[in-house]
Amino acid sequence: MQLACSQRLSAGLQRRAVAAPRCRRAGRLCVSSKLVLTPTGNGSTEHIGEEVPLPGAIELKEGLFELGRAAPADIVIGIPTVSTRHAMLRVADTAAPAPGSVQISDLGSTNGTFVDGEELEPMKATALAVGSTVVFGDKYLAAFRLDFVPDPEPGPAPAAAEPEAAAAPAEAPAAPAAPAAEL
Repeated sequence: MQLACSQRLSAGLQRRAVAAPRCRRAGRLCVSSKLVLTPTGNGSTEHIGEEVPLPGAIELKEGLFELGRAAPADIVIGIPTVSTRHAMLRVADTAAPAPGSVQISDLGSTNGTFVDGEELEPMKATALAVGSTVVFGDKYLAAFRLDFVPDPEPGPAPAAAEPEAAAAPAEAPAAPAAPAAEL
């Protein structure tokens, strides 16, 4: 039995697994897509009294991941209002033609985790839908939207440019034609 392209590529991957790229194999076209937590906070740091680097987009991969302010978290958001062990994310089937499944649980964090404005109950898994917003304790610095980002459509293969030197050799100039004989 032949496994699906994404199953073959992701077989054996564990916690820090990457979303399996999909590829053209045996005449089948597979497409790679990804789930991304896109930052939406305004970057204000007045409430914490210190400048901190803003988090960037977080590409989600299949697996179970702890999110927190520092190691041992799998996903680190270095903002003081994010707890060291803040939330748990379970991500499944990110490479499917449709958005995958994301479950989020607050781990009893100090400042809470919010999905679409509602605070999560600690240790209770909640579905995070594409387009939803999630705040890890700080709406200014640690707010994200879950986006589904498909890969761009493959365009035609670029034509191979031929160097001018490889062009057909120039023909020698033709000798002047002899005058036609008159009869």
